[in-house]
Amino acid sequence: MLSLLIPFYNSSDSLKEDILDLAVKYGASVLFSFTQTNQIEKELETALSKALKKSTDEEKYNEIKAHLSDRIIENIRQLKVVLPIKSFANPSGNANQKASLLLKFIELYFNDNVIILAPPKKIELEHIMPRSADAQRYQFSSDKEKAEFTNRIGNLTLLDKSANIAAKNKDFIEKKEYYEESDYKVTSSIVEALTTAINTGNDARRVQLQAQYQPQYSVQELWLESNINERGQNIAKLLEFALTI
Repeated sequence: MLSLLIPFYNSSDSLKEDILDLAVKYGASVLFSFTQTNQIEKELETALSKALKKSTDEEKYNEIKAHLSDRIIENIRQLKVVLPIKSFANPSGNANQKASLLLKFIELYFNDNVIILAPPKKIELEHIMPRSADAQRYQFSSDKEKAEFTNRIGNLTLLDKSANIAAKNKDFIEKKEYYEESDYKVTSSIVEALTTAINTGNDARRVQLQAQYQPQYSVQELWLESNINERGQNIAKLLEFALTI
């Protein structure tokens, strides 16, 4: 992605920031739509070839933006279909690191929470519906059906290691206290609405958007299939908003 900066060596910092943000949006749209990453090299070469034919830095940027915007739109279209139903299970049955990367990306890029860059405690992936959950009690027809939902993104969130150990096999109603105390909005928002004391300005608007795309869930006791589906769809909508240019 850094190759995108080559034509802008002498450009303003603000234009370089725009280029880097474009690169982040494009890269994330590839990764989280499960598109083959070899697409990136091909599309960057095409975008740069077009840009270098232009005279001004602004024209070069607009050429790259136009080309990558089309690719981002295509990737988001696929992301919205695939992400909510994708299983992030690795061969051992645990959630893989791509799920962790996705949630950390949301926490940093969308929630603007820099704690994620240097967390005070080790971060782990938490299964909201426990992996050990009884299929019948959680209203699944079989263990196989339950397994299909266990490692979907709607059932995964971030917790400090100590909290994850404590919450591990508990029902949702018992986990709420650990989520409320989490430093990560992607987790705390599940049980507590995001709010701000500031009523106007960019900070207020940012929190309003964070609350809109990360709603609090009204769950009595168990985190069920319907909750997993709803949160998976909400995460896909969040990424659509965050990555759209």
